Amino acid sequence: MTTDLDIDTVWDYLLKNRDNEELQKLDEEICVPNSFTHKEYRLTHRFKSLKNAFLGVDNNNNKYYIKAFGVQLFKLVKFVYDNLETIEKLSTELDLLKVDEIIEIHENDRWVMFLITPYIDCFTIEEVTEVLHKHKMHIPKEQCINIYLKILSMVEVASSKNLKANFMPDNLLIINPDPDEQGHISLGKRQFNLKILSTSLHAITGGKSKLERLYPEPQKGNHLDRMIWGAGVCLYAFVSQEPLSKLPTLSVYHERDNFLKFFYKDEDIFNVLKMCFAHKKPANFLTNFILKIWRALINKKWEDVDNCSAKQMSTLFVGLTFETPACRMLALRKILLIAQDYSGEVCSCLSKNNMLFIFVQNCLMFDWHTFPELLNSVFMVLKDKLSSTSFKGRLVSMNFFTIIVTAIDLKTSTDLLCNFIQEFHYDNTLTILQIAWSSGFVENIINKPCKTVTELDFIKSTMSYYGTNSVEFIKKVYETIEIGESRIAQHLLEVPYYFKLEHSQLAIQLMEKIIERNVRSQGDTMLDVLKTVVLILAEILCVPKLLQYHHIIGQCTSKSNKLFLSDLGHNPLLIKCKKCILSYCVMCKICYHEDHDYQYVLYQNPLYRCNTEKPIEEVVDIGMFQQGKYPAKFTFIDSFGHQKSKSRFLNSPKIRITTVESCKVIANEGVYTVLYYEVNVYKAGLQENIEIGIDGSGVRYLSLDGTIRLNGKIIAKGPRYGSYDIIGIGVTNTCCVYITYNGLVNRPFVKCEPAEEYRPEILLDSETCDIDVKLRHFIFQPTMDKSPNQDFVNKEALPISDRLLVQLCGNIKKSYQKYPKDTKAQDVMEKYIEILKTVKRYDLIEKLEVKKYKFWPR
Repeated sequence: MTTDLDIDTVWDYLLKNRDNEELQKLDEEICVPNSFTHKEYRLTHRFKSLKNAFLGVDNNNNKYYIKAFGVQLFKLVKFVYDNLETIEKLSTELDLLKVDEIIEIHENDRWVMFLITPYIDCFTIEEVTEVLHKHKMHIPKEQCINIYLKILSMVEVASSKNLKANFMPDNLLIINPDPDEQGHISLGKRQFNLKILSTSLHAITGGKSKLERLYPEPQKGNHLDRMIWGAGVCLYAFVSQEPLSKLPTLSVYHERDNFLKFFYKDEDIFNVLKMCFAHKKPANFLTNFILKIWRALINKKWEDVDNCSAKQMSTLFVGLTFETPACRMLALRKILLIAQDYSGEVCSCLSKNNMLFIFVQNCLMFDWHTFPELLNSVFMVLKDKLSSTSFKGRLVSMNFFTIIVTAIDLKTSTDLLCNFIQEFHYDNTLTILQIAWSSGFVENIINKPCKTVTELDFIKSTMSYYGTNSVEFIKKVYETIEIGESRIAQHLLEVPYYFKLEHSQLAIQLMEKIIERNVRSQGDTMLDVLKTVVLILAEILCVPKLLQYHHIIGQCTSKSNKLFLSDLGHNPLLIKCKKCILSYCVMCKICYHEDHDYQYVLYQNPLYRCNTEKPIEEVVDIGMFQQGKYPAKFTFIDSFGHQKSKSRFLNSPKIRITTVESCKVIANEGVYTVLYYEVNVYKAGLQENIEIGIDGSGVRYLSLDGTIRLNGKIIAKGPRYGSYDIIGIGVTNTCCVYITYNGLVNRPFVKCEPAEEYRPEILLDSETCDIDVKLRHFIFQPTMDKSPNQDFVNKEALPISDRLLVQLCGNIKKSYQKYPKDTKAQDVMEKYIEILKTVKRYDLIEKLEVKKYKFWPR
C-alpha cells in the first residue's frame, strides 16, 4: 500500500542519512593546494558509498564537493581537460553540473586529479527513488512524465552534439534550487532542477556507471540507444513497484517484462518502457506520438493536442489524471470533441482503462459556459452505462446532477437530455425528475408549440413521476397534447398512491372526463379505460389503508383475504431477488430470500406483486406502532446552534438537525413507540445525500445507497430514497427501530441499545435540499387495530367519488352487455363490484343486474 508523496519527508531523510551514514569524518584532514590561485581546499569527510568522493571546505569555509581520481599518463590528463572543456561549452544546453576548478598533482609516477564543485543540496534519482520505495511513497504520474520528458530533451541535445552522456539514475541529480532560482520539475508541492553529474568517471574518463550492469550487451555500441535506455531506467525508477536495487541484470526481454509492474495501470507508460528496453529501438522513438501528446499536455499546447486522432485518444486519458487543472481540461476538451463522432468508442476506452469516473470528475470542473457545445458529448458517452443502478448511484454521489442543471441552463440539446434523464430515472429515485421539474425544463417542453418526437415521448413516459405535481400535470398534458384516453388513464394509475390521495378530487374529475370523452369518441379502448379507472378508484378508496395494515402486521399483501388488494392494487414496496429473478414483498423476502442478492424495486417497474407460493404472516404486537405522549412543543436546532420552531429546512447543506426537547421512555408501560417522525423530501438536493436517524439509538437510514446502519455498521438495507419520498423512523420502548417508506413499514426491524431518551436526528449534505419534518406522521397510519371487521375505506374520498361510481356503473354495464363473453369485460365487472362491496354501495350492484346474464361467473 503506497501513500501520497511527501517530498519534505524524503528530502529530510536523505539529508539525515547523508550526515549520519554516508559521510565519514577523516581521521586527518587532507590539504589540496592550488599553486596557481594560491587557494587551498581541506578534505574533511569522505562519502562511504562513492569511490574517492569527498566533502571539503576552502579558505572561507565554503563547502565543496571534491572528486579525486588517478591516471598513469599525462595524455589522460589532457583527455580529462578536453572532456571538461566540452562539458563547459554544453553546460547550459545540457544542464550539466559545472566544475569550478581542477587541481592536478604529480606524485609517485602518476597524476592525481581533483575536480572541485560547489556543494549543493542535491541527490541522484537513484537515491531519491530508493527512499521513495522505502517509505512506500510514489510520485504523481504527471510529475513522473514531466521528469522523463525533461531527460529526453537532454538526450536529444546530447545526440545532436554527438556527446556520449550518461543518463542513468545514478548520474542525474535532483537539485534543490536557491530561493531566487526557478525550478524546472515538480516533486510534490516543491520545485527542483535536474542536472547531469559532470564529475562522474563516465563523464570525465569514459568509465562505466554502476547501473550499466542492467544494460543489454547488444546495444553497447549505440550511444543514442544507450541514452534512451538510461532515460527509460529513470522513468522505471519512479513508476515501478520495485526499487532499482532489486532489479536483475535485465539481460533477456522476458525477464524485463516480468518486472514491468507499476503504481499506475497505464498502457502508454508500459509501451514507452517496452520501447526503451527493447533490443532494437524504433528509429523514430523520440518523435513517437505518445511522447508528442505527453509534451503537448505538459506544455499546454492546444494545437498539438488537437492533432491527436481518435485512434490515439487513449493516450489523452493520462492528462485526466494530471494535477495541473489546465492540463486536465486540455485533455478533456479533446476527448469531448472526439466523442461527438465516436461516443461509443470513447466510453468503451474509458471503461477499459478504468477512467470513466475520472472522466466524470473532470467534467464537473470543466468550463461549460465557454464550451457549451461539448456538453452533449458527456451524455453521449455515459448513456450506455445507465443500465447499472450502482453506476447511477456513484454518479449522484459525485454531484453529477450539477451537470444536468448546467445543461438545462445552457439549453443544450433537449432531445439528448430527454433521453439521458429517462434512462437515468428508470428503476431509480425521482430526484432527477424533480430537478428537471424545478429547473423549468419540463415546463419549457410542454409549452413549446412544436415538440420533437423525443420530447413528446419524454413527457408521456415521465408525467406520472413529478410528485405532488403529477396529477395536475397529467391533466395539462391531456388538454394540450393529442394522447389517447387509455394512455392518459394508465399514467394516472402510475402516479404513487399517496399523491393520488393528496389530489384525489382532481384525479376523480380527470377520470370522469376521460370516460366521457372515450364514450363520445366510441373508442375501441373503452374496456381498457374502464379497467384502469377502476384500479385508480380502488387506490383512492380502498387499497392504501389495507396496504399499510398488511405491512404493519407483517402479512404478505398478495395473499390477502381481501380480494381487491390482490386483484386491484399493487405493492409499491417490493424487492427483486436477483437469484430467483422474481419480485417479493419485504415480509416474504426476509423469510425465504434473506441470503439472496436483491434490490428494491423503485418507480417505473412492472413488478407489482409478491410471487411467493407460501404466504407469510409475521407475529407482531401491533401496539408497538402506537405513539406515546410527546412534549407539547418541539424546538428544532441545527449544528450551528440556530433554533427554530418551523420544521421546514431549505438549502441547508452539511448540517445536523435535531430537537432541544427529547422523548423519554416511560417505565412500566406496554410496548409502544417512544418517538416516531417523518421527513417529507421535497428536494433531495444535487448530491441526494440525506441521513435520517434517531439520536440515542445509533440507527441511521442513508438515502444514497439505502443502507440502514447501527453505529456506522451496515446491518440492513431499505429502498434508496430521494425527492418526493416520505421517510419515517420510529423507536419503541423495547429498543426496536422501524422504518417506513412512503407510509409502508419496511422489514427487518433493527434492535438497538437501550436509552432513556431519544431525539430526531437528520443529517443533510446536499446542496439545494428542501425537507419538511413532522414529529408524528404525514401518511403513515399507526392507529389501526387488528379487528377482522376493520373498515379500510378512505371515507374522505367517498363523497367526491360518488359521481364517478355512478358513471362507472352505467358504462361498465353497457360494456358487459355488449361483450358478455369477453373475459376483459368480466374482469372489469368483478373488480368494480369488489369496490362497491367494500364501500357498501349495494344499490349500484343491483343496478348492474349481472345475475340475469348466464355468462356471469358468479
